[in-house]
Amino acid sequence: MGRATFGSEHMNPQSPAKRLPAQEGAEPSPVVRLPRVNAERIREMSQRAQQGVRESPVHCYACGGSCTNENFSEQWSLFGEQYTLVRCADCQTLSTFPLPSPAVLNQVYSSGTFAYQWYTDHYPAKFLDSMMRLMELRREGTVLGKRILDFGGGQGYFSAAARLLGYQSETYDPVLGSGRPPAPGSYDSVVSLHVLEHSPDPATTLELMHRFLKPGGTLVLVVPNGLGEGYQKLGSAWTWAQPPLIHLHHFTEQGLAELLRQCGFDLTQVSFHERWDANRVSDVALAKTFARLDSAWGSTRTKRLVAARNSLLRFGTLMLAQAWSRVTPSSALSELRIIATHRP
Repeated sequence: MGRATFGSEHMNPQSPAKRLPAQEGAEPSPVVRLPRVNAERIREMSQRAQQGVRESPVHCYACGGSCTNENFSEQWSLFGEQYTLVRCADCQTLSTFPLPSPAVLNQVYSSGTFAYQWYTDHYPAKFLDSMMRLMELRREGTVLGKRILDFGGGQGYFSAAARLLGYQSETYDPVLGSGRPPAPGSYDSVVSLHVLEHSPDPATTLELMHRFLKPGGTLVLVVPNGLGEGYQKLGSAWTWAQPPLIHLHHFTEQGLAELLRQCGFDLTQVSFHERWDANRVSDVALAKTFARLDSAWGSTRTKRLVAARNSLLRFGTLMLAQAWSRVTPSSALSELRIIATHRP
């Protein structure tokens, strides 16, 4: 999904990937089922948030820890509901509070709030980005196998790139309705790029990915880095933040790692990256300039020409951001990527 969705032989110098030891003999962690919240409970939570209640009546959707209201001055009134953000005291994951109802989410993704046209006009850049991701994974020795499921891949640019490199790749997007429903246990790997942060129930979404994988298969899961420099300096104004109804969760390494373990995965690698559509040059240091450039896409009839211009400029800043990342902490980068294996 990426920007506004539910959209050399050496290892990538942006972030040295951390190989995590296999937990042989460890008892599988039970899947934590968080309680479903009905409409009455949502209204009650909204009232408590507006009244300044410090302790949230919900638990973290990543690690299960207790949440506290993040910033009472930052609230949104949308679709007849009041939203704010809560942060987990344990893993620091941020989430929308309260989570929107299915009816509200349907309005978000069907009323034009979510800009699907952006992906059409930026398809060449998204395709190139997918090729770069696949080459990164190859250089790092990640085993994808032959059959890849691109979960939540929208218009299928990742699958198109993967097929060009010799993989058998299919795109399945349960929101857009693209692709046929996958058969359980039929894929060597599942790749999910900027999808999980859109899900109101991330545990169930991960369980679905787990179901599609063969035993021992590989999951490549990518989300915005909830503790990256973009969030730290710009907060909700950062290009990949997009609260409260586009990105519902803002995951950290700790929170996402725990959630994956709960959902039947063993972690093998954690790394941080910069990307063309979100990096610390274009979207932190030059954030105002690129915000103006990006806004021009939505206000012109020549959208594809503007998209091409902005994409070229952004790929230029990506090279600068990658060079910068060599001398700065990797955890400050824009993107968090975790590779895990299916635990039968």
